[in-house]
Amino acid sequence: MNLVADIQAKFGRVLLGTVWAHIPLIVILSFFLDSGLELPLYHALGLAVATTAVWWFGKSRTAINNVLAVAWMGMISILVLQFQGHPWQLDIHLYYFAALSAITIMIDWRAIVVGSLAVIVHHIGMNFLYPAALYPEGADFGRVLLHATILIVQGIGLVWLTRKLCHSFLTQESEIARAASAVNDAETARTEIEQSQHSSERQTQHLRETIDHFDSLLSDITNKLSEESGEMQKESGSLIELTNVVAEKSKTVQSSAGSSSELINELAGAAEQLTASIQEVNAEVLKSTTIVNSAMEEAQRSSQIVEGLSGAAHAVGEVVGLINDIAEQTNLLALNATIESARAGDAGKGFAVVASEVKTLAGQTAKATEEIQGQIDKIRTETLTAVEAIESIGKTISSMSEISQAISAAVEEQRAATGEITGRIRSAAENAQSTASDSESMQYATDNAHTSVDAMVKLAGAVAEDIGNVRKEFEGFIQRVRTPSAAAKSPAE
Repeated sequence: MNLVADIQAKFGRVLLGTVWAHIPLIVILSFFLDSGLELPLYHALGLAVATTAVWWFGKSRTAINNVLAVAWMGMISILVLQFQGHPWQLDIHLYYFAALSAITIMIDWRAIVVGSLAVIVHHIGMNFLYPAALYPEGADFGRVLLHATILIVQGIGLVWLTRKLCHSFLTQESEIARAASAVNDAETARTEIEQSQHSSERQTQHLRETIDHFDSLLSDITNKLSEESGEMQKESGSLIELTNVVAEKSKTVQSSAGSSSELINELAGAAEQLTASIQEVNAEVLKSTTIVNSAMEEAQRSSQIVEGLSGAAHAVGEVVGLINDIAEQTNLLALNATIESARAGDAGKGFAVVASEVKTLAGQTAKATEEIQGQIDKIRTETLTAVEAIESIGKTISSMSEISQAISAAVEEQRAATGEITGRIRSAAENAQSTASDSESMQYATDNAHTSVDAMVKLAGAVAEDIGNVRKEFEGFIQRVRTPSAAAKSPAE
């Protein structure tokens, strides 16, 4: 709730209490002024109860404010009525102006306008209907116009003042919100700076730990490389024997790769045929889905037609009921005509015959309408049965549609999986062919392996020497890195 709404709610409670406070005031004045109590008291109670109901159950704050303003003006009008004939009656009118000025506290210009209009309408109406309720001297339209003009001038000033106050409060709330936002931003910035400082300290500590770990790891690696270079020289002889074995195995791999390539090509052809079959099944499922959807639409249209038929039967039943009512009225008229013809004696015999025929005809009409009504009831029953059957068919078709869609989705997934399998089989065939080709190259590579092993022995010696040089360089690098880290740590401490 903003500041303006909070002020309106608080002053509204005060104003509601003021409205109720007029009731004991009216009772006290009735004894002092020796005026009637019942009429003013009933009006005041009704006005207070209605205002309270709006206060509790009203949802619009503007409407509540307007009702409170009108209720206060109404209570003042009741007081003016009680002072009728009294010298102070004219002075009580000043209460109107004071009350309208007090309504400014509510900071709602609409309440001022509504309250002023209520007073003006009251004065004009009472001037013609009951002048004694306004002035001791009786009706005075000129005075009413004067008071209305003063109210309008006061209202314009109060409305201007209220709008200025409302604008000032809203501006103040905006500035308060901006100040709160600035404070939050400053607090956020301070928190980020602290986090940045903590993060920098953690990074420095992490860098020192990383350097120590790197130094230890480098020592282990260089020692291990030195040992492995010696082992490399020892294993060179074993490598020569291994190249001979590889040469023999490469021939066997070349033969097996050729056979595998042929089998994989056959498998790829079968997978492509399976993919084509799945695509055909998918097409048929899609067709069945389309047919099921069409059947569902036809069932819906049939249901609408049958419902229309039920409505038409209902309308016919209403017409039949109307005919039946007319037949009953006709039967009553025929009975009255028979009675009147009997009173007329011989002169009414011909009229009695006609009345008898009309009565007979009305009875036949009533019987016919009963039969028609029975047929219509049967039509309604059959129509309802047909509607239920069509709805059941629609549900079944809907289930079929869902099943078809599920089958279509499953077939599509199967097609995708089969396509992926086919792709992998083709890739395997290509790999098999590549393996056969690579096996030929392997034979040539093993022939060159012997020459490479001799060169490797010489290279292992050179590597051992290089490892020692690299270790010295890294030790110097670590020492240079540690020196700035220590320098950075001292100012921080």
